[in-house]
Amino acid sequence: MKDVYRTSTGIEIGCMYKKPMHQLNCDEEDIQRVLLGDRRSGPMSMALYIMFLVVLFATLVLTVGSGR
Repeated sequence: MKDVYRTSTGIEIGCMYKKPMHQLNCDEEDIQRVLLGDRRSGPMSMALYIMFLVVLFATLVLTVGSGR
């Protein structure tokens, strides 16, 4: 419902008002990014990638070093 005020001269005040759009928080932005197929990586995904590489490297070094 619009709150439009009409003056005695016929001028309408508030008839063009639109509510501001909802501002997304971080979680909602991540959900939108996944749904839209955007593959930009954030700092958390980069940290996980680096940890994966470190674990993989350590596993290879320990496996080759043990003589298996």
